[in-house]
This record gives sequence, structure tokens and C-alpha cells, in this order.
Amino acid sequence: MGRNVETGADTGHRRARKSAGGAFECRGAFFIRVTIGPQKRLAQHAPWATTLEAAAARGKLVQAWVSRLRDAGQVDFVEKVVELGAKADEETLAALGAKVDAIAGNDFERVEEPSKANAGTFRELGERWTSGELHRLHPDHIDEKASVTDDEERLEKHVYPHVQNVPLRAFTRAHADLVMAKLPATLKPATRRQVAQLVNRVVRLGQFVGLIDRSPLPPGWLPKAPKADSIAKESLLPSEEARLLAGRNDAGETVVPLVYRVLYAFLHREGMRKGEVQRLTWGDVDLKKGIVSLDENKTDRPRSWVMTPSMARALTAWSAAHPKAEAADPVFPGVTWSKLAPHYRAHCEAVGIDRARLFEKKANKLRLRAHDARAFFITAGIHAGRDVLWLTDRTGHTTLAMLRRYERDVRRWRELGEVAPVDAHAAIPETAAAFTAANAAAAVDNRSAPKVATTEKCTGRDLNPYALRRRNLKPSRKKRASRFGRIPRVWRWASRRWVRVY
Repeated sequence: MGRNVETGADTGHRRARKSAGGAFECRGAFFIRVTIGPQKRLAQHAPWATTLEAAAARGKLVQAWVSRLRDAGQVDFVEKVVELGAKADEETLAALGAKVDAIAGNDFERVEEPSKANAGTFRELGERWTSGELHRLHPDHIDEKASVTDDEERLEKHVYPHVQNVPLRAFTRAHADLVMAKLPATLKPATRRQVAQLVNRVVRLGQFVGLIDRSPLPPGWLPKAPKADSIAKESLLPSEEARLLAGRNDAGETVVPLVYRVLYAFLHREGMRKGEVQRLTWGDVDLKKGIVSLDENKTDRPRSWVMTPSMARALTAWSAAHPKAEAADPVFPGVTWSKLAPHYRAHCEAVGIDRARLFEKKANKLRLRAHDARAFFITAGIHAGRDVLWLTDRTGHTTLAMLRRYERDVRRWRELGEVAPVDAHAAIPETAAAFTAANAAAAVDNRSAPKVATTEKCTGRDLNPYALRRRNLKPSRKKRASRFGRIPRVWRWASRRWVRVY
């Protein structure tokens, strides 16, 4: 029971306890907990929090705001303040506190919805998406971008120059149409659609996080996807690939860096995407067993498989050249991934590959790309008679239709008399020399090792698979003696005469 402070008499009711706010942890995630009414508490996920202490401090701050709003009679805003206060970063948090002060002081002339007041421009939201900030704030709804490098390049080149300073609240369909109108006429339909998808995605994200009420882009605004077989593509032949891995021009000079040659061999024999190889570290490769593992990839389906034996030998020699590499270090350091396609073509030309179709570009034909290394891998697999499961384990394709997009050169390989691709460790001179030196050292060790004497009786079974049928080579078999003390002779009738069996 409560007690009157002045008279000391019982008041007949309990004294209300002031809410302090707090936080708790559940399954590795942190939540703030705020009292928003009598016997009513609200919990909100704090995705930015990494410790319980940080979440508790945020809970106390938001509780203080809610208490101010309740004291001022502005209870309609408390749930929204708790929701925004739990997820806000430091900059947004300061703006939100200013809005709470305005609402508590009944100064509604300078009050806007906190999320819209901090909406920013189209570029700001796009960079929050590509940097991974939105994924950290909303991990259950916004996935982390796997091909973020390509998206950043398209946004910088085709989108930001025209709409980067447009506030998202003022973004209209006219701005989106302007972006599409400014695209070069030489761009392929697939690239135009990818740019439109980026514009649409940023606007939809603005709607999701509450920066705008609805997207200004109507259904059907995205261009239609082009047909899969409408564009011609090219990939190397096995004989051309052998010249590329050797890396030498007609004068015998090495013109392709070793890291690129090992990379090309890996792409051609393992079928991985460029982004997957870019993120590949030594911790993802087990050289002793020859296993490569991809836990994070474009399709979010972890994959693991045994590498081609020749590629495993080449990677072993490549790792010997980097003895100080840690598990988190990339397998192919020093590669310019954003310019891999131009380097791929330039290296082919440098070693004397002069097939014109690899380098010419037409309205319905593409030049040789780094992605065409996957076409080389699939073509080589089908040419060798590999089954679909073997191929999809390495490429990550989920449908046969996607896989067949890369099947374009098998018949030509057979008609040209092309053989299977050469062994990677033998095609690269540096790895071949390292492998030969390792074999020579192992042979010397074997010759110098002392021979261990054995007392095991030789039965000839290793040399003669039929040794078990011969009595003289089977010591475990006992001779059967007659009562006269010797083995009786056994005869049988065959070919009109008696033949001695034993």
C-alpha cells in the first residue's frame, strides 16, 4: 500500500513506478523494451546492436522520449517513436530526438514524419543499399548483394549522373524515364533491363523503409527480358586455351602474368562465377583432399565438390609460391576484377589467338567475356560425357534450361577434332616445373629410404590371381594322407584314356 508523504497515512493504492526502459537478448539478437502504457510494454529489434549494454542504453533513451510524449498527452506517437528509435543510426537518432522535442512542446509546424525528414536523395539510398547498411538494418527482408560490384558500376555510369541529387520523395516516373532515355543506343537489351531493375529496386527499397508511401513506377514499367538465344556468344577452343595458359607469344616471351593464367585455368575447369572466385579464400580450399567449398554464392545454395586433379596440382604449386598466405587471404591476389573481361581478351591477343569472332562486336553478338569461361567449362564437360548433376554441382545452376544456355560449342569441337583441355598443372610452365621438381625430390627420398626386411611368406597372390587354386602356393591347405601314409593317386577317364589328376 502507498503512504502519503505529508500525513503518513495510507493512500489505498500503490505508487506508480517510473519506467526506465531496458533491453534483452534472444537467440543472438538484441531487443529494446519500452513501457508505452499501463501494464503495456513494447519490444523492438535493434539490428545494429552488438552488445546488450549498447541495446540497454538505447532502450533507456527511447523510454525517456516515450515518457515525455505520454506526459505531454501525445500517446499516438509513442509506438512509431519506439519502432524508429530501435532501428535508427546515430544521424537518424539525432533527427528523431529533435522531432520528439517538437511534438512534446506542441510545436507541430516543424514536425514531419522522422523517416521522411531524413529521406535524402536517390544516391544516398542507393549507396546505403550497395554498402550493405540496409541489409544490416533489415536482415530478414533485404538480402546482401552478391553482385554488388556490377551494380555499383551500372549505377555510377548510367543512373547517378541524371538523378543522384533528386530527393526520393520528389522522384517520379519522369526521372526514371529520363535515365532510360539517356542510355547509349549501343547497349544490349539485357543491359538496359538491368539498369531499369536497379532504378526500380532503389525506389521499392524507399517504399519498404518508409521513405515514400508508394512507388511512382507502375507495373509493367520494366522492359521485357530478352530471349536467351537472341544474342550470339563465343568461348575459347581447347587448343586456344592451351596457348593462353602457356602465356607466351611467338617470340617465346611470357606476356601473361602467372596469377591470370592460374585464374583462367581455374575458371575453365571448375565452372565458378567471377564473383565467387573473387571472394574465394585459402580457407575455402582443402588442397590435401582437393575439395573447394562455396558457402556464400549468388543462389544462396552452399556447394562443395572435388576439384579436377590437374587443377588441384596447379593450386598446390600456386600455394607454394605464397607460403605466408592466411586462411582469410584471397586465392588470386592482384587481379583487377572490374576489368577482367578486357584483360581476358588482351591476353588472348597477346599470345597469338587471332580468331576474329572472339573480338568482334555486332548488334546481335557479344565479344569474348570473362563469363564465357563458364561456357568453356560446360562445353568441356558435355564433350567429355559428364552428367548433368556433375555439372550443376560446380556451376550452381538449378534448372536444365539455364545449363543449356552455355551448350553451344560441343558439336563444333567434335567437327574440328578438338581434344579435351590439357592438364592445368602441365599447361602452365611454372606449375609444371614445380610439379616436376617435387616429383624428383620425392623419388630421391624414396631411393634413400632404408628398406625394411619382412618375414611375411610370399604366396604369389599379388602376382598370380589364380594362386588360391594351386596347392603348392596355399600354405594353409593341408595335404590329405591315406591310411598307408601317402597321398593316393587319383585318376579319371578322359579322351578314351585314364588321366592322372594328382
